[in-house]
Amino acid sequence: MTKDKKTMTALKLGEYIQQLRREKNLSVRGLAARAKVDATWVSRLEHGVYDSPDARSLWRIARVLDAEVADLYLTAGYGDAHAYPGSCHI
Repeated sequence: MTKDKKTMTALKLGEYIQQLRREKNLSVRGLAARAKVDATWVSRLEHGVYDSPDARSLWRIARVLDAEVADLYLTAGYGDAHAYPGSCHI
């Protein structure tokens, strides 16, 4: 995957997570606290800073946002979404 494509994937994932978070009326800090991840990490994730975000943290975020874990993994660019944490419960 080229750097430009990675950047676009990261931005798309960030926008998707931000949309889900806002639909749940959660702040960045609120989402982070519920998912037990760092608020700075969530903010950077939403701004497309991470090309390969931690799969376990994405799983935690998906659970808080009532999102399909596989959707986040696929949006993050992970080819086989079923090979990552939590995906066997989809």
